[in-house]
Amino acid sequence: ILATTTRNSGNLKSNSGWINGDRCILDSCKSTDAYGFSAVPFGSKEDSSFAGNETRYVWGGFGERAVFQAAYVDGYGSGYIEIYDDWDDPFSQTYRRRGGEVYASVRCLKDDGPAPKAEESRLNPDVAYDSLIDERDGQVYKTVKIGAQVWMAENLNYDDGKSKCVNDDAENCKVLGRLYTWDAAYSGCPNGWHLPDDSEWNDLFMDASGVIGYRTRKSLKSRSGWSPRDIGTNTTGFSAMTSVFWSATEDKWGDAYRADIDRGIGAVPLDKAREFYVRCVKNGAIAEAKANPISLDVVYDSMTDDRDGKVYKTVKIGEQTWMAENLNYDDSVATPSLNGRSWCYDNESENCDVRGRLYTWSAAIDSVTLANDADNPRNCGATRKTCYLFGPVRGICPSGWHLPVFEEWETLYASVGGYSVAGWFLKSVIGWGEEGNGSDAYGFSAFPAGQFASKEKTFDKKDSLVRFWSSDEEHTGIPDNTGNVYCMTLDAGDKAIFGLCPLLDAYSVRCIKDSPAE
Repeated sequence: ILATTTRNSGNLKSNSGWINGDRCILDSCKSTDAYGFSAVPFGSKEDSSFAGNETRYVWGGFGERAVFQAAYVDGYGSGYIEIYDDWDDPFSQTYRRRGGEVYASVRCLKDDGPAPKAEESRLNPDVAYDSLIDERDGQVYKTVKIGAQVWMAENLNYDDGKSKCVNDDAENCKVLGRLYTWDAAYSGCPNGWHLPDDSEWNDLFMDASGVIGYRTRKSLKSRSGWSPRDIGTNTTGFSAMTSVFWSATEDKWGDAYRADIDRGIGAVPLDKAREFYVRCVKNGAIAEAKANPISLDVVYDSMTDDRDGKVYKTVKIGEQTWMAENLNYDDSVATPSLNGRSWCYDNESENCDVRGRLYTWSAAIDSVTLANDADNPRNCGATRKTCYLFGPVRGICPSGWHLPVFEEWETLYASVGGYSVAGWFLKSVIGWGEEGNGSDAYGFSAFPAGQFASKEKTFDKKDSLVRFWSSDEEHTGIPDNTGNVYCMTLDAGDKAIFGLCPLLDAYSVRCIKDSPAE
């Protein structure tokens, strides 16, 4: 019911009894009782002694808020729901987080056949799960492959004699697992599994959505057990019903880090005596993924750039068709955006023949053409003015091709097994120093091209790095201010990294073929 009234709590309120209705500025919190729920603001009686008040129970909120008991809230056990006179969103709280007790109204819900089992409502029925048996106690856990890693799809619930259930209630352990200190968590996973470190958590977050943030939270959280605002899509099958988990990573002072689905990896190390939940990850899953590509059916084709007659090898990976070489277009007369904004590494044409050219973002998006667009002129690229380039942008790509957007890079990573192994599979088999060659199992043939730092006017990392532009900008929240642009980075490691790059520096361009709808 809260999910259907989020940002519109007025639909639940009775048409009488609210004494401060004029405090509600937004129409969405004004009483309409559209569903006939008729929430009456009787307030509540609260235990305030935990906050240091002398009076233990205090009445409050009569005429201003409707408060209802809830059997289960936000993945942490029992709590209550509040509807305020001046808020357009219902509010949920758990007793575990708040402390103390609340005396509130009760609404009953009619049974609609057998309630789904907790596991059935928590898991994603569209995801293929596997399972593991903990040989120590015989418990069976669902597991799920996300990217190249294999994760437990539920929290650890092994009773080591020291761990705890929320509110010391064994029923909570059945749903949420147990709370462990770091030392117990570090050695607590079943045989063949381990406590993930920061790197493994980051890989999970990247495989969940590409960039840690709103989409990561939604795709990792279960579809039940959360407040309406926090409910997940669980597209990954990770099925989280709690936000915070231990990481195996320690700092040099002996504290440890935690992974937070809502905030990413914790920047501040925590006392190991604190208690958090545990998810385990399977040993050797990445090595196994590297040895077993999803597909080895590489089919090359070619295309000719009609602007200069250059022929490029192309390859189909999944449902996408990519250039299998870096772009090497340099006609600054026909394309003025290139003037003074593209280079061969070390200014040697031989490097362009092998590695392609290095382009600033202004050149890559063909900023001059964008500025002269009669229907929608946009002055961006060389300055920090935000362009808002939504959708495919041809830029300097050949006709019928365009600069990849974030989602297209994300699709590529998923097609080759995830971020943690994408570098291994996408890199060429030669050219990379420091034992950085890849397997090139899918024919993408990412060759190291280095970069050009425009401020220092220097080239570097010719044998150890390639970065490819996307058309997606960083949105800083400041009008007309783009700090950086998203790019895909491959280095000597096995991972692909999607992050922000300075828009004035110069990197490589890989074009992707337009879909029929484009």
